[in-house]
Amino acid sequence: MPTNYLLPCACGKKTTVDAGQAGLNVRCQCGAELAVPTMRGLSSLERIEAAPTVERGEPAVTWGPRQGLMFLGGTILAAASLAALWFWWSIPAAPSLRDDYQEQTRQAIGQLPPEKIVDLWHEFRTGIEQPQWEMALDRYDAIVRDRMQWEMLVGGVAAVGLLLVVIGLLIGPKAMGR
Repeated sequence: MPTNYLLPCACGKKTTVDAGQAGLNVRCQCGAELAVPTMRGLSSLERIEAAPTVERGEPAVTWGPRQGLMFLGGTILAAASLAALWFWWSIPAAPSLRDDYQEQTRQAIGQLPPEKIVDLWHEFRTGIEQPQWEMALDRYDAIVRDRMQWEMLVGGVAAVGLLLVVIGLLIGPKAMGR
């Protein structure tokens, strides 16, 4: 608690002063101008403990349910936004395939010697379920779908956080029971 001091006047009354007024002049109730002593001189005056001043109608506590709601909403919004940013940032680059990959494959096989073609035929005679490039594209598409689902979920959580912040801003202090 701040300390106030009682500055005596020649009229017999005492004027209340605080450390912030040291070295200044104040007026007594009688109209006389009094010189407030420096900090060293204030220590010789009579002390009184000043009660903290609270204006009427204003709560003494500055943190309440409204501020808690906005803090919670802001925290959820920030965490969800960071998570969505991480999911978006961590999507791998798409595998690059040229549009004419089938023609390139035909040309590559056409340039192989006959014994290599026979080896390929023995390797693939059980059937080719899916070429290598299609598996890479399917794997990439699965990763992107998975990340997009997570981004949608995190976006929903961020929307809830934003909604809490907006509700906290719109609700007046009287609506929260004050």
